[in-house]
Amino acid sequence: MRKNRVTTTTEYNGHPVIPGRIQEFSYSTKILDKNQELLDSTLKRHNKVLCYRMDLRFPDDKTYENPTKLLSSFMNVYTNGLSRKGLDPAYAARLEQETSVNPHLHVEMLVDGNLAKDYRPLVENAEERWNRTLGVSSKTNSGGDENGGLVDYCDKNKNGIMIRRNSPYCNDQYDQVHQQMSYLGKDKETDKVPGGVRTIFYSRYKRAKGRNKD
Repeated sequence: MRKNRVTTTTEYNGHPVIPGRIQEFSYSTKILDKNQELLDSTLKRHNKVLCYRMDLRFPDDKTYENPTKLLSSFMNVYTNGLSRKGLDPAYAARLEQETSVNPHLHVEMLVDGNLAKDYRPLVENAEERWNRTLGVSSKTNSGGDENGGLVDYCDKNKNGIMIRRNSPYCNDQYDQVHQQMSYLGKDKETDKVPGGVRTIFYSRYKRAKGRNKD
């Protein structure tokens, strides 16, 4: 097995990961560790953390010379907008490319759950900004998700998980998010992102100042 890889069907560091249905999945321990560091650092700053997923796609009928740069630029604009609202955003993201001529981005967002109760308006805002970034209509990509646009709201499975640090369900909520984030570290043989292209993105970890919010 390659360095910094672990093969598992159930958990990592005592927390669940996405299980393999037929065979074991191989994960990057480096990514799983960074996921947990990001999640823990956010929970130290806020007693409630809203965690949500979204996927960003490009139109099917057009190719882009530097899609990674566009995606990075969008994430900066989007998170800056959330910061101005006081939501203290953090994120982890993974670039993938399989059947499309363009890559897509899987994003896990973490925001202050005291100020944000529902993830959908936050994804709607991302959709508007992503469409403006590309200069397209929200209905451009006919092969997109069930919303018909270029941003997948990831509604087919549970999304918008609120972790409440002082709740008796905190550990279960944490585990749900840990498992959801584990996708970012899973090996995929079908991924055809060219070698040398950056595929994993994280916001900078922020340290809590003073006492935790209880």
